[in-house]
Amino acid sequence: MDQIYDRGRSASREFQQEFRGINKKMRPSETEFVYAMNLSAREYPALVTREERDYITDIGRCTSPSLCSLGDGSVAYLSEDTEGEYITIDGETVYTLEPTGAIRTMVKMGSCLCVFPDGLVYNMVDKTVKFIEASVDNKFDGAVVFSPSGYDGKIAKVSETMPSKAQVGDIWYDPKEEKSYLCSSVSNSWQKEESFIYANGMDLAFSTVKPQYAVQVESFAGGIPQGEYGMLFTNNGGSYIATGISVPIYNELPESANNGDFIVVNDTVAKKCELYQFRTNRPNWTENPQPYTRIELNSLDISDKFSTGDVIEVGKYGYTRVLNSVKSSKNENGYIVVDNIGRMGAVYYAEEPIKISRNLPERLTNIIECSNRLWATDDEGHEIYACKLGDPFNWYAFSGLASDSYAITVGSGGVFTGAISYDGYPHFFKENSIIKVYGSYPFRLYALDCPGVNYGSQKSVSVLNGVVVYKCVDAFYAYSGSYPQIISSDLGNIPGIVAASAADNNAYYCVLDNNIYVFENGFWHIQAVPNEKGYEFYEETVLDMCYTGRNVIAAFTANDSVIGFGIEAPTVFLSKITGNDVSNKTNFLEKTLLKQFYLEYINYERNGYIEKAFVFRNKTNEFTALNVGETFFIDLTAYSVHELFKEDESTTIILFGLLNESEIDSEFVAGQKYKISVYKNTPISWYFETTKLGLSFPDDMYYSHFTFRYFAENPVVLHIKYDDGNSERSILPAKNNIGSYAVTVIPRNTEYISLELSGEGKFALFSITKKIEGGKNP
Repeated sequence: MDQIYDRGRSASREFQQEFRGINKKMRPSETEFVYAMNLSAREYPALVTREERDYITDIGRCTSPSLCSLGDGSVAYLSEDTEGEYITIDGETVYTLEPTGAIRTMVKMGSCLCVFPDGLVYNMVDKTVKFIEASVDNKFDGAVVFSPSGYDGKIAKVSETMPSKAQVGDIWYDPKEEKSYLCSSVSNSWQKEESFIYANGMDLAFSTVKPQYAVQVESFAGGIPQGEYGMLFTNNGGSYIATGISVPIYNELPESANNGDFIVVNDTVAKKCELYQFRTNRPNWTENPQPYTRIELNSLDISDKFSTGDVIEVGKYGYTRVLNSVKSSKNENGYIVVDNIGRMGAVYYAEEPIKISRNLPERLTNIIECSNRLWATDDEGHEIYACKLGDPFNWYAFSGLASDSYAITVGSGGVFTGAISYDGYPHFFKENSIIKVYGSYPFRLYALDCPGVNYGSQKSVSVLNGVVVYKCVDAFYAYSGSYPQIISSDLGNIPGIVAASAADNNAYYCVLDNNIYVFENGFWHIQAVPNEKGYEFYEETVLDMCYTGRNVIAAFTANDSVIGFGIEAPTVFLSKITGNDVSNKTNFLEKTLLKQFYLEYINYERNGYIEKAFVFRNKTNEFTALNVGETFFIDLTAYSVHELFKEDESTTIILFGLLNESEIDSEFVAGQKYKISVYKNTPISWYFETTKLGLSFPDDMYYSHFTFRYFAENPVVLHIKYDDGNSERSILPAKNNIGSYAVTVIPRNTEYISLELSGEGKFALFSITKKIEGGKNP
């Protein structure tokens, strides 16, 4: 009979000092997690809780709020109430929008904040509002007057014969030749007067005696002595009539004379006399290659509708460029000067309806700013548009200049699903391609067939550390100019639509399935979307996110309102909205709302001193949750030192003691009531579950001890879960300084175990030491 020898049990240790992200594959490494909530990889290789978020402001109800970073740490946002919808910048409502139910988009271009589909442009410097689209028509305002004109609006002289007098800059339009001429200069000169010396095909003679009939006189016998005068005659129906003009006779042209003077020059060589007249302001006409048209609408000033450089559509005449917009005097109609329309040869009064408009392409989507232009696509996937360089008002400027607008038809199928400005060029996405617009005007297109942005996830596109991150149909990809690479293989197949996203210099945040997915240091974690009850999962989710240049902020629904918050770290936007220091603000998103009510701001005497506080007199004892001496948080002020006093059995007075009373004096008025929201502190709830540990053990080896090195504000709950569904619960004590705690594992007949840790408050895990024992007796 063979004997069995017990060779003793061996023991070994494994040290885990690296904690990565979530991995939903069948066999992740032991440094990864099956699931993790409200944890961060920012301190990798350690595992820490995410940073606390900061309350910004209650921006009211809004079905689709839009956040827009202004580049200086502040944000513009849209909100609404029963009275309308508002554009708010730094806490100040700058414009009220008409409620339309449309999903609006805000884009910053220089000093302009552009709102679509309204086509509204708010100038943040001069605080003015203009609309991209503008129009007038003559349906009820009389005739539209079209006149050939100069650049300054001066109406052109229309004649088939050249005007004899003009000023520099005057326009002469010849309707017979359909040509426009510009008076480039004027001169003082002698002009031969053919009209005076021609009669019935014969030269008219000069004589001191009235001729009886017309004769051709080539010369005078012996010539006409210089200094003598002849009488000028003209032909009138075959007979000669004396003009009454005594004309001096010269052998050559004098250098100067008075305007209108006539002389006769006796050319003794040619034996011929010729009549000349001296004219001042004699125009020199040069053909004008760029004629203009002046447009005015009877009884209506249209000059304030359009600006110099605008491209407008004028009824059946098509598009033309506004060269000059003139605001008329009170006695005249306003008018605009445009490139010539129809080469009309005279003033034309159009009585039929003619609409004059500055237009915006219809149904624009995926609107971005890049290289001082607004870029957009149509909603059918065919067109890419760009406004005029530096001019968000003009989208139809096509005069051949480098600053012109841009439009191109894209041949690939499918709708556009996203856009972003990246590496100095606009990039547009479809579900199966990325289209880059590059080069100088006219631009060129480069289309890359690859996984693109899935339909509905246009807000998933953000730039993280110089790389574009976006959500395709079933994964997240990173694009850096070549073929995009998948970055979410650890998460497996990811269906669904990203509702919003933003990226700072360290992490990419996106909202998917009512959670915030975070890609940081190459690893994925999940943060719960908060609500007024804490971190429970709920239907409504984050509605928009953006990076302010200092931190990521978002807007989400809570208490029937849209709330702004900072995803990570304190936000300067908070202080800009409230005008107070960030460090003094209460942290709304880490607190649970108790009640909202009205308090009266008063001066009261206590212990012989006059103090200031908010007071609420409650005879129904409604606020049973508020106990004397408890500390709560209010969102109206920056002050969190509160005391509750009970005056008698029938009346409860809640007094909120305040810090920085000098500031309070300037903000609140004694005797007035203010709406107060009271919150109770709710620390961050966090949770993670490790992968299956021990799958690589041979035979009867097992974990006997776990030693955790960590920091925790509060005790940590540990569940050791076995493959048969059973679990053991332990409590790891709070550690105000980094420390260790060992947990003994009861040996079981199990294939594997997993660890589940959860808690509240700040937490950091630095290492797990695993003691392994066991082995099979031979």
